[in-house]
This record gives sequence, C-alpha cells and structure tokens, in this order.
Amino acid sequence: MHWHLALSAKVWFGAEPHVRVLPRIVFTTDGKSVLDDVRAAHRLRRSVARNWRNDKWRDMLLAFLFWLSDGGTALRVPLASTSFLELDVPPVRMSAPVSILAQGDATESEEVDPESGDVVFEVSEDDPEDVDGDASDD
Repeated sequence: MHWHLALSAKVWFGAEPHVRVLPRIVFTTDGKSVLDDVRAAHRLRRSVARNWRNDKWRDMLLAFLFWLSDGGTALRVPLASTSFLELDVPPVRMSAPVSILAQGDATESEEVDPESGDVVFEVSEDDPEDVDGDASDD
C-alpha cells in the first residue's frame, strides 16, 4: 500500500478573498490507481496518520507548495488561456500567544501526573478567575 499527499483548495470570496489549501492522504496499491474501497481507505487514513501532528502536516504542505511553485515565491494557477490566479508561497503565517505543553514541559509551579503524563494545574479557592478565565461575580 502506498500513501500520497493530495491537496484540496477552496476559494473564499469576501472582505479578504483567499484560498484555503487542505492536505489529504490518498492510498494506492500500485502507486497510480486510487484505492476503491472507501472503508479500507478510511481505516488506512486513521492508522497511517494517527501520530502525525500539525508540524508534520505543515511541513508536507509547505514542501508540496514549494515544489508546485518550482521554488519560487508565487504559485500561478491557470484560470483561462490568458488569466492566472497568483498565490503567495509560502502562505500566510500566523502565530498564537498560547500553546499546548508537551510531556515534560511543566513549569516549576505545575505538576505532571506520573500515570497519564498530563500537566496538573492547581487552582486556589480565592482565585479571582473561574475556569473559563472570566472574572468571578463574588
């Protein structure tokens, strides 16, 4: 069984028109013919990509876009004989001020549950914020 990275693109029109590129996995038995059994393909997707995280998907997507653009900074998609849609490569990058702690990333004020590996946060009774981060009405 062979797996292949495939991309789906969705064009969004609005205040800021953009294209969303979604990575997918396609399976073949001979490297050319897509697996016909939908249930088998679903099981394979669940097992092959089970441990893939966002960084692996991102890296594969960026590598594929780099290859499609021939190493350039733009990907030209033909729309008609003389019209092209030009997409920036790499796509827009965003950063979030929060992240998920990996196992072993606990700070000194946090404990790690030895059985599950989860980070345990202590919340004091007099904490002015509730679980959702909203100020208490008390």
